[in-house]
Amino acid sequence: MLKAKSLEDSDGQVRLAAFLALSGVPASADAGKALFAALDQPNLTLDQWMVDAAKIAASNHHTSFLASARPEQIAAARQALKNPTLPTLTLADFENSPVGALTGWDVQLTSGAARAQVVATGRTSSRSLELKAAASGGDIRVSRKVAVKKNTRYDFSYYVKTQDVVTQKKSLGALALFPEIQRARPAMGVAMKDTADWSRMRLQFDTGEFEEITLECVLGYEGTVAGTAWFDEITLTDLGPSDETIAQPLQVVLGHVIQQQSGSGLGAASDSLGGVELKLGVIPDVMKYDVAELSVKAGEKVRLTFQNKDHMQHNALILSPGRVDAVGALADAMLTDPRALSKNYVPDSPDVLFFTPLVNPGETYVLAFTAPSQPARYPIVCTFPGHWRMMQSVLVVK
Repeated sequence: MLKAKSLEDSDGQVRLAAFLALSGVPASADAGKALFAALDQPNLTLDQWMVDAAKIAASNHHTSFLASARPEQIAAARQALKNPTLPTLTLADFENSPVGALTGWDVQLTSGAARAQVVATGRTSSRSLELKAAASGGDIRVSRKVAVKKNTRYDFSYYVKTQDVVTQKKSLGALALFPEIQRARPAMGVAMKDTADWSRMRLQFDTGEFEEITLECVLGYEGTVAGTAWFDEITLTDLGPSDETIAQPLQVVLGHVIQQQSGSGLGAASDSLGGVELKLGVIPDVMKYDVAELSVKAGEKVRLTFQNKDHMQHNALILSPGRVDAVGALADAMLTDPRALSKNYVPDSPDVLFFTPLVNPGETYVLAFTAPSQPARYPIVCTFPGHWRMMQSVLVVK
Protein backbone atom coordinates (compact mmCIF):
# COMPACT_ATOMS: atom_id res chain seq x y z
CA MET A 1 0.00 0.00 0.00
CA LEU A 2 2.81 2.42 0.87
CA LYS A 3 4.71 1.49 -2.29
CA ALA A 4 1.58 2.11 -4.34
CA LYS A 5 1.34 5.58 -2.73
CA SER A 6 -2.34 5.06 -1.98
CA LEU A 7 -2.22 7.88 0.58
CA GLU A 8 -1.39 10.28 -2.27
CA ASP A 9 -3.98 8.96 -4.73
CA SER A 10 -6.14 11.57 -6.48
CA ASP A 11 -9.26 9.53 -5.67
CA GLY A 12 -10.53 10.46 -2.20
CA GLN A 13 -12.13 7.05 -1.70
CA VAL A 14 -8.78 5.37 -2.30
CA ARG A 15 -7.10 7.65 0.26
CA LEU A 16 -9.89 7.02 2.77
CA ALA A 17 -9.54 3.25 2.30
CA ALA A 18 -5.78 3.55 2.79
CA PHE A 19 -6.18 5.49 6.05
CA LEU A 20 -8.66 2.92 7.35
CA ALA A 21 -6.46 0.02 6.29
CA LEU A 22 -3.46 1.48 8.13
CA SER A 23 -5.53 1.73 11.29
CA GLY A 24 -5.67 -2.06 11.53
CA VAL A 25 -2.09 -3.14 10.78
CA PRO A 26 0.83 -3.46 13.25
CA ALA A 27 2.66 -0.24 14.10
CA SER A 28 5.28 0.63 11.50
CA ALA A 29 7.85 3.42 11.29
CA ASP A 30 7.33 3.70 7.54
CA ALA A 31 3.55 3.89 7.92
CA GLY A 32 3.76 6.68 10.50
CA LYS A 33 6.12 8.70 8.30
CA ALA A 34 3.90 8.18 5.24
CA LEU A 35 0.79 9.23 7.16
CA PHE A 36 2.53 12.39 8.33
CA ALA A 37 3.78 13.21 4.83
CA ALA A 38 0.28 12.75 3.39
CA LEU A 39 -1.08 15.35 5.83
CA ASP A 40 1.88 17.74 5.75
CA GLN A 41 0.81 19.47 2.54
CA PRO A 42 0.34 23.23 2.00
CA ASN A 43 -3.28 24.46 1.75
CA LEU A 44 -4.61 20.93 2.35
CA THR A 45 -8.27 20.60 3.30
CA LEU A 46 -10.01 17.29 4.03
CA ASP A 47 -13.54 16.28 4.86
CA GLN A 48 -14.45 15.15 8.37
CA TRP A 49 -14.53 11.45 7.42
CA MET A 50 -11.01 11.61 6.00
CA VAL A 51 -9.72 13.41 9.09
CA ASP A 52 -11.40 10.88 11.40
CA ALA A 53 -9.79 8.03 9.48
CA ALA A 54 -6.42 9.80 9.61
CA LYS A 55 -6.78 10.19 13.39
CA ILE A 56 -7.26 6.50 14.01
CA ALA A 57 -4.44 5.54 11.60
CA ALA A 58 -2.03 8.07 13.12
CA SER A 59 -2.91 6.88 16.63
CA ASN A 60 -2.05 3.34 15.57
CA HIS A 61 1.39 4.47 14.33
CA HIS A 62 1.80 7.25 16.88
CA THR A 63 5.51 6.84 17.66
CA SER A 64 6.81 7.46 14.14
CA PHE A 65 3.97 9.87 13.34
CA LEU A 66 4.88 12.16 16.24
CA ALA A 67 8.60 11.76 15.54
CA SER A 68 8.01 13.17 12.04
CA ALA A 69 6.58 16.43 13.37
CA ARG A 70 8.68 19.56 13.73
CA PRO A 71 8.75 21.29 17.14
CA GLU A 72 6.71 24.24 15.89
CA GLN A 73 4.02 21.87 14.56
CA ILE A 74 3.79 20.13 17.94
CA ALA A 75 3.57 23.51 19.66
CA ALA A 76 0.77 24.68 17.36
CA ALA A 77 -1.19 21.47 17.93
CA ARG A 78 -0.80 21.80 21.70
CA GLN A 79 -1.97 25.41 21.56
CA ALA A 80 -5.05 24.40 19.59
CA LEU A 81 -5.83 21.78 22.25
CA LYS A 82 -5.84 24.53 24.88
CA ASN A 83 -8.52 26.43 22.97
CA PRO A 84 -10.87 23.72 21.61
CA THR A 85 -14.14 25.57 22.13
CA LEU A 86 -16.24 26.19 19.05
CA PRO A 87 -17.33 29.82 18.57
CA THR A 88 -20.68 30.28 20.32
CA LEU A 89 -22.91 33.33 20.01
CA THR A 90 -25.32 34.10 22.85
CA LEU A 91 -28.48 35.20 21.08
CA ALA A 92 -30.36 35.97 24.28
CA ASP A 93 -29.92 35.56 28.02
CA PHE A 94 -32.13 38.58 28.86
CA GLU A 95 -29.84 39.65 31.73
CA ASN A 96 -29.57 43.21 30.41
CA SER A 97 -33.28 43.59 29.66
CA PRO A 98 -35.47 45.53 32.09
CA VAL A 99 -38.13 43.48 33.85
CA GLY A 100 -41.59 44.03 32.37
CA ALA A 101 -40.28 45.05 28.94
CA LEU A 102 -38.78 43.36 25.87
CA THR A 103 -36.23 45.39 23.94
CA GLY A 104 -34.66 44.40 20.62
CA TRP A 105 -37.42 41.94 19.68
CA ASP A 106 -40.46 42.22 17.44
CA VAL A 107 -43.69 40.98 19.04
CA GLN A 108 -46.48 39.50 16.94
CA LEU A 109 -49.82 38.43 18.36
CA THR A 110 -51.18 36.13 15.67
CA SER A 111 -54.53 35.45 17.35
CA GLY A 112 -56.28 35.48 20.71
CA ALA A 113 -54.89 37.15 23.81
CA ALA A 114 -51.27 36.83 24.98
CA ARG A 115 -48.32 38.95 26.11
CA ALA A 116 -44.51 38.87 26.03
CA GLN A 117 -42.17 40.33 28.64
CA VAL A 118 -38.92 39.81 30.52
CA VAL A 119 -39.46 38.53 34.05
CA ALA A 120 -37.24 38.38 37.13
CA THR A 121 -36.62 34.64 37.07
CA GLY A 122 -34.36 32.52 34.91
CA ARG A 123 -32.91 29.03 34.62
CA THR A 124 -29.64 29.86 36.39
CA SER A 125 -29.84 33.65 36.46
CA SER A 126 -32.25 36.49 37.21
CA ARG A 127 -33.99 37.04 33.86
CA SER A 128 -35.88 35.11 31.17
CA LEU A 129 -38.42 35.70 28.43
CA GLU A 130 -42.02 34.97 29.41
CA LEU A 131 -44.78 34.27 26.89
CA LYS A 132 -48.18 34.08 28.55
CA ALA A 133 -51.45 33.21 26.77
CA ALA A 134 -54.88 33.87 28.24
CA ALA A 135 -57.14 31.03 29.37
CA SER A 136 -59.23 31.70 26.28
CA GLY A 137 -56.19 31.01 24.10
CA GLY A 138 -53.53 32.93 22.24
CA ASP A 139 -50.81 32.53 19.61
CA ILE A 140 -47.82 34.84 20.12
CA ARG A 141 -44.27 34.99 18.84
CA VAL A 142 -41.29 37.25 19.37
CA SER A 143 -38.54 37.49 16.77
CA ARG A 144 -35.20 39.07 15.97
CA LYS A 145 -32.75 38.90 13.08
CA VAL A 146 -29.53 36.90 13.46
CA ALA A 147 -26.45 37.28 11.26
CA VAL A 148 -24.95 33.94 10.12
CA LYS A 149 -22.35 32.70 7.65
CA LYS A 150 -23.35 31.18 4.33
CA ASN A 151 -23.04 27.42 3.82
CA THR A 152 -22.27 26.82 7.48
CA ARG A 153 -23.52 24.28 10.02
CA TYR A 154 -24.83 25.59 13.32
CA ASP A 155 -25.93 24.02 16.58
CA PHE A 156 -28.89 25.91 18.06
CA SER A 157 -29.59 25.53 21.78
CA TYR A 158 -32.13 27.02 24.17
CA TYR A 159 -33.91 26.26 27.43
CA VAL A 160 -37.68 26.30 27.83
CA LYS A 161 -40.01 25.87 30.80
CA THR A 162 -43.81 25.51 30.68
CA GLN A 163 -46.70 25.81 33.09
CA ASP A 164 -50.21 24.60 32.29
CA VAL A 165 -49.71 24.90 28.51
CA VAL A 166 -52.80 23.42 26.86
CA THR A 167 -52.85 23.16 23.07
CA GLN A 168 -55.95 23.62 20.95
CA LYS A 169 -56.62 22.03 17.55
CA LYS A 170 -53.37 22.04 15.51
CA SER A 171 -51.28 24.22 17.81
CA LEU A 172 -47.94 22.84 19.00
CA GLY A 173 -47.05 24.60 22.26
CA ALA A 174 -43.81 26.39 23.24
CA LEU A 175 -40.86 26.24 20.85
CA ALA A 176 -38.18 28.22 19.04
CA LEU A 177 -37.55 28.09 15.30
CA PHE A 178 -35.92 29.63 12.24
CA PRO A 179 -38.65 29.98 9.58
CA GLU A 180 -36.22 30.51 6.68
CA ILE A 181 -34.46 27.17 7.26
CA GLN A 182 -36.90 24.81 5.58
CA ARG A 183 -36.88 21.04 5.83
CA ALA A 184 -40.23 19.24 5.75
CA ARG A 185 -41.18 22.27 7.84
CA PRO A 186 -39.12 25.13 9.35
CA ALA A 187 -36.15 24.14 11.51
CA MET A 188 -37.59 24.08 15.02
CA GLY A 189 -37.04 22.65 18.47
CA VAL A 190 -39.34 20.11 20.12
CA ALA A 191 -42.60 21.78 21.17
CA MET A 192 -43.26 21.74 24.91
CA LYS A 193 -46.68 21.70 26.58
CA ASP A 194 -48.35 20.84 29.89
CA THR A 195 -46.11 21.65 32.90
CA ALA A 196 -42.39 20.93 32.63
CA ASP A 197 -39.25 22.25 34.32
CA TRP A 198 -36.39 23.80 32.37
CA SER A 199 -35.46 21.56 29.45
CA ARG A 200 -32.68 22.03 26.92
CA MET A 201 -33.65 21.89 23.25
CA ARG A 202 -31.12 21.56 20.44
CA LEU A 203 -31.15 21.31 16.69
CA GLN A 204 -28.55 21.53 13.96
CA PHE A 205 -29.01 23.08 10.55
CA ASP A 206 -27.19 24.37 7.47
CA THR A 207 -27.61 28.01 6.48
CA GLY A 208 -27.33 27.42 2.73
CA GLU A 209 -27.18 30.81 1.01
CA PHE A 210 -28.60 32.75 3.96
CA GLU A 211 -26.49 35.39 5.70
CA GLU A 212 -29.33 36.49 7.95
CA ILE A 213 -32.09 34.40 9.49
CA THR A 214 -34.95 35.04 11.90
CA LEU A 215 -35.08 33.57 15.38
CA GLU A 216 -38.63 33.14 16.67
CA CYS A 217 -39.75 32.12 20.17
CA VAL A 218 -43.35 30.97 19.94
CA LEU A 219 -46.22 30.03 22.21
CA GLY A 220 -48.92 28.50 20.03
CA TYR A 221 -47.84 27.98 16.41
CA GLU A 222 -50.56 27.16 13.86
CA GLY A 223 -53.22 27.61 16.54
CA THR A 224 -53.87 28.96 20.02
CA VAL A 225 -52.82 27.66 23.42
CA ALA A 226 -53.42 28.58 27.03
CA GLY A 227 -50.68 28.77 29.64
CA THR A 228 -47.20 30.19 30.16
CA ALA A 229 -43.74 29.47 28.76
CA TRP A 230 -40.31 30.84 29.62
CA PHE A 231 -37.22 30.90 27.35
CA ASP A 232 -33.61 31.41 28.43
CA GLU A 233 -29.93 30.89 27.43
CA ILE A 234 -30.46 30.93 23.66
CA THR A 235 -27.18 30.22 21.83
CA LEU A 236 -25.89 29.45 18.34
CA THR A 237 -22.62 27.53 17.87
CA ASP A 238 -20.65 27.58 14.62
CA LEU A 239 -19.83 23.96 13.67
CA GLY A 240 -17.91 24.82 10.51
CA PRO A 241 -18.53 24.58 6.77
CA SER A 242 -21.55 22.65 5.49
CA ASP A 243 -19.35 20.35 3.44
CA GLU A 244 -17.52 19.47 6.69
CA THR A 245 -14.12 20.29 5.23
CA ILE A 246 -11.34 20.90 7.73
CA ALA A 247 -8.46 23.26 7.11
CA GLN A 248 -5.08 22.37 8.62
CA PRO A 249 -5.93 18.68 9.06
CA LEU A 250 -2.36 17.92 10.15
CA GLN A 251 -2.77 20.15 13.21
CA VAL A 252 -6.09 18.48 14.05
CA VAL A 253 -4.66 14.95 13.73
CA LEU A 254 -1.48 15.87 15.61
CA GLY A 255 -3.56 17.28 18.46
CA HIS A 256 -5.67 14.14 18.54
CA VAL A 257 -2.61 11.86 18.76
CA ILE A 258 -0.98 14.02 21.43
CA GLN A 259 -4.16 13.93 23.47
CA GLN A 260 -4.66 10.19 23.06
CA GLN A 261 -1.07 9.52 24.10
CA SER A 262 -1.26 11.85 27.10
CA GLY A 263 -1.14 8.87 29.42
CA SER A 264 2.34 8.12 28.03
CA GLY A 265 3.90 11.36 29.29
CA LEU A 266 2.90 13.80 26.57
CA GLY A 267 1.03 16.19 28.81
CA ALA A 268 -2.00 14.58 30.38
CA ALA A 269 -4.96 16.81 31.04
CA SER A 270 -5.92 16.11 34.65
CA ASP A 271 -9.28 16.64 36.29
CA SER A 272 -9.77 17.88 39.84
CA LEU A 273 -9.22 14.34 41.14
CA GLY A 274 -5.80 14.10 39.51
CA GLY A 275 -7.04 11.79 36.78
CA VAL A 276 -6.46 11.66 33.06
CA GLU A 277 -8.85 12.87 30.35
CA LEU A 278 -9.38 10.52 27.41
CA LYS A 279 -11.57 10.97 24.36
CA LEU A 280 -13.30 8.36 22.22
CA GLY A 281 -15.47 9.15 19.23
CA VAL A 282 -17.19 7.48 16.29
CA ILE A 283 -16.35 7.78 12.58
CA PRO A 284 -19.70 8.59 10.92
CA ASP A 285 -21.15 5.84 8.70
CA VAL A 286 -18.04 3.63 8.99
CA MET A 287 -18.98 1.65 12.15
CA LYS A 288 -15.62 2.35 13.79
CA TYR A 289 -14.37 4.16 16.85
CA ASP A 290 -12.05 7.03 15.92
CA VAL A 291 -9.05 5.74 17.85
CA ALA A 292 -7.47 2.30 17.92
CA GLU A 293 -5.98 2.53 21.42
CA LEU A 294 -6.25 4.57 24.60
CA SER A 295 -3.49 4.42 27.23
CA VAL A 296 -3.63 4.87 31.01
CA LYS A 297 -1.63 3.83 34.03
CA ALA A 298 -2.83 1.05 36.32
CA GLY A 299 -5.09 2.38 39.08
CA GLU A 300 -5.31 5.83 37.51
CA LYS A 301 -8.53 7.85 37.76
CA VAL A 302 -10.01 8.33 34.28
CA ARG A 303 -12.63 10.55 32.67
CA LEU A 304 -13.51 9.12 29.27
CA THR A 305 -15.49 11.50 27.07
CA PHE A 306 -17.44 9.48 24.50
CA GLN A 307 -18.73 11.62 21.62
CA ASN A 308 -21.16 10.08 19.14
CA LYS A 309 -20.82 11.89 15.80
CA ASP A 310 -22.60 9.12 13.91
CA HIS A 311 -26.24 9.02 12.76
CA MET A 312 -27.26 6.15 15.05
CA GLN A 313 -26.92 5.22 18.73
CA HIS A 314 -23.71 3.70 20.10
CA ASN A 315 -22.29 2.74 23.47
CA ALA A 316 -18.82 1.86 24.74
CA LEU A 317 -18.13 -1.11 27.04
CA ILE A 318 -14.72 -1.79 28.58
CA LEU A 319 -14.29 -5.55 29.00
CA SER A 320 -12.03 -8.04 30.70
CA PRO A 321 -9.07 -9.06 28.51
CA GLY A 322 -9.88 -11.70 25.91
CA ARG A 323 -13.65 -11.62 26.50
CA VAL A 324 -14.90 -9.86 23.36
CA ASP A 325 -16.49 -12.93 21.78
CA ALA A 326 -18.16 -14.02 25.01
CA VAL A 327 -19.70 -10.61 25.68
CA GLY A 328 -20.55 -10.23 22.00
CA ALA A 329 -22.54 -13.48 22.10
CA LEU A 330 -24.47 -12.15 25.09
CA ALA A 331 -25.14 -8.93 23.19
CA ASP A 332 -26.52 -10.91 20.23
CA ALA A 333 -28.80 -12.82 22.60
CA MET A 334 -30.29 -9.55 23.82
CA LEU A 335 -32.13 -9.20 20.49
CA THR A 336 -34.86 -11.39 21.98
CA ASP A 337 -34.96 -9.45 25.28
CA PRO A 338 -37.92 -7.02 25.31
CA ARG A 339 -36.09 -4.92 27.92
CA ALA A 340 -32.82 -4.75 25.98
CA LEU A 341 -33.22 -1.09 25.02
CA SER A 342 -33.90 -0.07 28.62
CA LYS A 343 -30.69 -1.93 29.52
CA ASN A 344 -28.81 0.10 26.86
CA TYR A 345 -27.91 -3.24 25.21
CA VAL A 346 -25.35 -3.83 27.97
CA PRO A 347 -25.14 -7.56 28.80
CA ASP A 348 -25.31 -8.61 32.44
CA SER A 349 -21.82 -10.05 32.73
CA PRO A 350 -18.90 -9.71 35.18
CA ASP A 351 -16.71 -9.26 32.09
CA VAL A 352 -18.28 -5.83 31.53
CA LEU A 353 -16.04 -3.68 33.74
CA PHE A 354 -17.26 -0.18 32.81
CA PHE A 355 -19.79 1.09 30.28
CA THR A 356 -21.63 4.09 28.88
CA PRO A 357 -25.34 4.04 28.16
CA LEU A 358 -26.52 4.27 24.57
CA VAL A 359 -25.51 7.73 23.39
CA ASN A 360 -27.73 9.45 20.85
CA PRO A 361 -26.35 10.96 17.61
CA GLY A 362 -24.66 14.27 18.23
CA GLU A 363 -24.48 13.76 22.00
CA THR A 364 -21.65 13.16 24.47
CA TYR A 365 -21.33 11.08 27.65
CA VAL A 366 -18.53 11.28 30.23
CA LEU A 367 -17.63 7.99 31.92
CA ALA A 368 -15.59 8.28 35.14
CA PHE A 369 -13.80 5.20 36.46
CA THR A 370 -10.58 3.94 38.01
CA ALA A 371 -8.37 1.99 35.62
CA PRO A 372 -7.82 -1.68 36.47
CA SER A 373 -4.85 -2.41 38.70
CA GLN A 374 -3.62 -5.21 36.41
CA PRO A 375 -1.68 -4.04 33.31
CA ALA A 376 -3.25 -5.57 30.19
CA ARG A 377 -5.15 -4.76 27.01
CA TYR A 378 -8.83 -4.25 27.83
CA PRO A 379 -11.18 -4.38 24.81
CA ILE A 380 -13.66 -1.58 24.16
CA VAL A 381 -16.74 -2.55 22.12
CA CYS A 382 -20.13 -1.21 21.11
CA THR A 383 -22.91 -3.70 21.85
CA PHE A 384 -25.72 -2.02 19.97
CA PRO A 385 -27.21 -4.82 17.81
CA GLY A 386 -24.82 -5.89 15.06
CA HIS A 387 -22.01 -3.51 16.02
CA TRP A 388 -19.62 -5.37 18.30
CA ARG A 389 -17.76 -7.30 15.59
CA MET A 390 -16.66 -4.06 13.89
CA MET A 391 -16.70 -1.35 16.56
CA GLN A 392 -13.70 -2.19 18.72
CA SER A 393 -10.89 -0.30 20.38
CA VAL A 394 -8.52 -1.08 23.25
CA LEU A 395 -7.75 0.46 26.63
CA VAL A 396 -4.07 -0.25 27.28
CA VAL A 397 -3.35 -0.29 31.01
CA LYS A 398 0.38 0.02 31.71
